[in-house]
Amino acid sequence: MNESNKIKIARNTLMLYIRMVLVMAVNLYTSRIILQALGVTDYGIYNAVGGVVVFFSILSGPLSSATRRFLNFELGTNNIEKANLVFSTSIIIHILLAILIFVLAETVGIWLLLTQLNYPDNRSIAAFWVFQFSLLTLITKLFITPYNADIIANERMEAFAYISIAEVLLNLLMTFILLYISFDRLILYSFFLFIIQCFILYVYYAYCHRYFTESVVVFHFDKKVFKEMLSFIGWTLTGGISTVFSNQGIMILLNVFFGPIINAAMAVSAQVQGGVSVLCSNFQTAIAPQLTKLYAQSNFSEMHQMLLLSSKFSFFLVLLMSIPIFLETDIILSTWLVEVPDHTVSFLRIALLTGLITSLANPLILSIHATGNIRSFQIIVEAVQLSYLFISFLFLKFIPGLKPEMVMIIALIVAVFAQYARIRIVLPAIKMKVSLYFFKVMLPIIKVLFTSPIVPFLVFKYCGLFGVLRFLSVSFVSILSTIIISYYLGCTNHERIIVLNFASSLIKRLKR
Repeated sequence: MNESNKIKIARNTLMLYIRMVLVMAVNLYTSRIILQALGVTDYGIYNAVGGVVVFFSILSGPLSSATRRFLNFELGTNNIEKANLVFSTSIIIHILLAILIFVLAETVGIWLLLTQLNYPDNRSIAAFWVFQFSLLTLITKLFITPYNADIIANERMEAFAYISIAEVLLNLLMTFILLYISFDRLILYSFFLFIIQCFILYVYYAYCHRYFTESVVVFHFDKKVFKEMLSFIGWTLTGGISTVFSNQGIMILLNVFFGPIINAAMAVSAQVQGGVSVLCSNFQTAIAPQLTKLYAQSNFSEMHQMLLLSSKFSFFLVLLMSIPIFLETDIILSTWLVEVPDHTVSFLRIALLTGLITSLANPLILSIHATGNIRSFQIIVEAVQLSYLFISFLFLKFIPGLKPEMVMIIALIVAVFAQYARIRIVLPAIKMKVSLYFFKVMLPIIKVLFTSPIVPFLVFKYCGLFGVLRFLSVSFVSILSTIIISYYLGCTNHERIIVLNFASSLIKRLKR
């Protein structure tokens, strides 16, 4: 990995972490103020009505992935003219999607609003306007997507971070304004959110037009590019649909066989696991453009090196937080929640193990996306992942007295098979030997996985402390142990040099 790439990844990772911390902190505070300004009833109406609109945004994720992938590829080959064609085509696709969403929302969505949703009769007018402004906000966000993708493809994470921070600060300002306005706050809240998104769209548009020549829209229809992007979007969409179907299906199964308390346990464990996974998502976002550009340049050697490193480091980042949470699950849940639902402790521990396996998935997904040939990958991997729902149903239906934890264990086993399927499909597609991945990724992480928890477990068991003090002690030892063991047992000599250079780049960036 050359020096410029290391500096780019270090800088981009740092900016994404700064963005994550600030955005999360401001959003948590904003949620509190919004609840105070709107009241429980109006806040519930906004989330219910806005949720109907968000349902129609299922295509936005695949659209963003497609735009980033095709832009990364063309920028990797320095084909600015083709990159401009890709960007312009993505705008055309977004326009078509916006029209489709508008029609569906104003027909099916209005039907749901008027006949299916529950809200006080005296808030029907407010609910209608919330729906309309939420729809306009969604369409505005759709048109932000290609500009956001262009910024990430060009690895300008500073701009992405600054604009995101500006957006949450504007949201915070808006919430304080609401506290001092007597007009219908629910309608104003949805209107302000729409105005803020319009402003953010203008900022993205102005920035991209100033710095990236490929973002100048030329309404030239290229059938080949259009079909390629639509095919990519379609197959990516199958992954999103199958994930939603599987997750919601499991929630329904658990509700049917065990009742709503188990749903609460599942939701809590998923929330904590998702929070842990955020640690590696920023790093993976930073390396995504490089993987595609290296593939476009046919620089497979450096691409392989980046895949191996990102896979191991993603695993180590998740392991870093998983060990103390796994050991101190009881104290964490009892401190965080007023009442801990039954089975939450065991659910969360199994979910953390599953999260360690899935942390290895995204670098492989990014690599297969770089090739653009994702049909077989999506069909096979999603079929494996959907089997989780059907296997769980069979176990629950035909094995009396089965504990709900078995559903989580099935998820863990399916995650292993899904990762095996990714390895067998992706590595040949990028001309990489499976044996190389096994020796460079799997063996090192197995060593680290089984040695890192030893010292933290001894502290947990025999330190003589209790409660928060023990949690802090276990967390400190866990982080230190994982870092040291990952460095010495998880990395080769060459990788240690890369780690030191990476850390040096981050430190230099912090001092500026």
